Amino acid sequence: FAQFENHELIKYIKIIRERDSIAYNAVAATVAFLQIRNGKVELAKNADINCLLQDSRWKYETFTSFVKKLNKFYQDTKFKSFFNQHKALYAETEKRFDEFLSGINTEWFQKFFGTPLNNPIIYVSLLNGTSNYGGKVFCSEESPGYISVGCTQVDNDGIPAFQYNFDLLYTIVHELCHIYTNSLSIKYENSLSESGKIIFPFVKEKLEKVAYGDAKTMLAEGFNNLCTNMYCMENNFPFSKYNIRDNEEYGFIWMRRAVKFMDDFYANRSLYPYITDFMPQYIEFINFTAKHIEQIAFEYEHSNPYVVNVFPAINSTVSVDTKEIRIQFSCSMWSSYGIDNSEDSTLLIPSMQEKAFWNDEKNILIIPVKLESEKNYGLALRADVFQSFDTFPMKENFEIKFNTEK
Repeated sequence: FAQFENHELIKYIKIIRERDSIAYNAVAATVAFLQIRNGKVELAKNADINCLLQDSRWKYETFTSFVKKLNKFYQDTKFKSFFNQHKALYAETEKRFDEFLSGINTEWFQKFFGTPLNNPIIYVSLLNGTSNYGGKVFCSEESPGYISVGCTQVDNDGIPAFQYNFDLLYTIVHELCHIYTNSLSIKYENSLSESGKIIFPFVKEKLEKVAYGDAKTMLAEGFNNLCTNMYCMENNFPFSKYNIRDNEEYGFIWMRRAVKFMDDFYANRSLYPYITDFMPQYIEFINFTAKHIEQIAFEYEHSNPYVVNVFPAINSTVSVDTKEIRIQFSCSMWSSYGIDNSEDSTLLIPSMQEKAFWNDEKNILIIPVKLESEKNYGLALRADVFQSFDTFPMKENFEIKFNTEK
């Protein structure tokens, strides 16, 4: 389609992107309002544009102009012919994605939210990369939801591959949750707005890097992430702690607290059968978070584990009969792998007689060693590998250096 790079549609979407910030989910949401019929791109049957216009980025004139120009692009590029040429690729992609979706526990959504998934429409976009979106198709709560999923991996033949892609599985659950949480976020928007204004400045820089540019979006995505984490924990999802950590690193720095707060939801299911019943409690949790956001920010900034004490002491001289290196951390740790050579190439890494192991509290790493006399030793603990039980890594590599007597 290179010859159409200056098509009037392309020029128009550049204008509305810059003028009206129409990008990301504002674009993805339009798919629910469009159809291709009799060789034309047009509004879908029963499409209520007023529903789309709830997003303030879209205006009636903007959207109708967009549809007209999109249809002209469809005609001018002979897109139908292009689509037909690649039907085998699309069919195989759908087949693979259906197999991938079978790993999702769809019954959980009714148990958690109170209503079943109503045959959500799933769009697989071969060109959308890591960007994914979800929500309601139309304004009605009874309408089916949709998710739009990008493809990030292909096999040797260039066909999208999904198997064992846990990041994508998490993303799909995240987008399915949006079908429920979007309406809840709108319903309680006024109750949360003041707290959102207090919290947002503390996390603004982080959130803007992942395209969450205001307090309203922050609250909506934060709640949706919490629900997604609940699915993962209830369904023994791999790497659940990593997902919670990633949420915090993206800017939702209260997520560990929120996950712990949900213990009260599960302990009182007779009072709160579904998350919808628990929302007043969740609102107060967010209000509490806003009042203590400075403390929470401090907790987050000090989440990374660090070395408290080392034996042999750094730069000390020890007996050749020393049998172990002991490294004490600031908290319980997750991993003991990542012992590496020192950055100083003149130092020897000690000969390890056995595999390193933790004490019972998992905060002291013990490395059995055999030392030689009059040697300069050094080793490094890799920051990206040594992680706390909350999966936060050390901020930087830690060097241990010592020498031995005659």
